[in-house]
Amino acid sequence: MSDSSLNPWIVVAAVVVAIGVALAGRTMLPRYEWRVVGDGHAVVVYDKWSGRFQRTEWNNDGKPHLSDVYTAP
Repeated sequence: MSDSSLNPWIVVAAVVVAIGVALAGRTMLPRYEWRVVGDGHAVVVYDKWSGRFQRTEWNNDGKPHLSDVYTAP
């Protein structure tokens, strides 16, 4: 095999490795997930990297009330 015939294989291997890294990195990104709960006046935020949850509720005046942070076991 000559050097010129190796170049396409190197490019293909680099693309496969890049796709693998991107798929593995996707499990960590985005860092936060959030869900609206109840009647839409509360949001639960989950931090994937630290395993912590926090709930925020809004009253009728639109002021937020943060709950304590819970760390999953």
